Amino acid sequence: MIVNFGQYKIRMKQENQIKYIYDIVRKKWIIAKPEEEVRQLWLHYLTEDKNYSLSKIAVEKSFYINDKLKRFDICVYDVHAKPYLLIECKAPNHKLDRSVMEQISRYNLSIGAKVFIISNGIFHQGVCIQDNKLLELAVF
Repeated sequence: MIVNFGQYKIRMKQENQIKYIYDIVRKKWIIAKPEEEVRQLWLHYLTEDKNYSLSKIAVEKSFYINDKLKRFDICVYDVHAKPYLLIECKAPNHKLDRSVMEQISRYNLSIGAKVFIISNGIFHQGVCIQDNKLLELAVF
């Protein structure tokens, strides 16, 4: 899947030798681990390039699967407040293998998004559900 990330003004700072990145959805500074940097890249892409409203995006929200607490990375809701897009972010050195797609597929059984994407910031795989069939996304 092709994603054309732009140039974003992602706010970063360092305190006591710890690097932080500003989360535009949660409106707070987060430790800038590689996975978090990928998550913030996606948030800027969604809001600046794809024009999704910040109010329609949830980050790191908890939900349950079989009584086990899980957290998704990013969910974008449609105009009816129903999940539309679910994104699972991994660190750039994390391979996007079958287990990552299985993870987001399990999550999506509870969330019910129409589109879901896995990404390590370099490589991306996306799937949409259309007429109860999974279709691979070429571009997002």
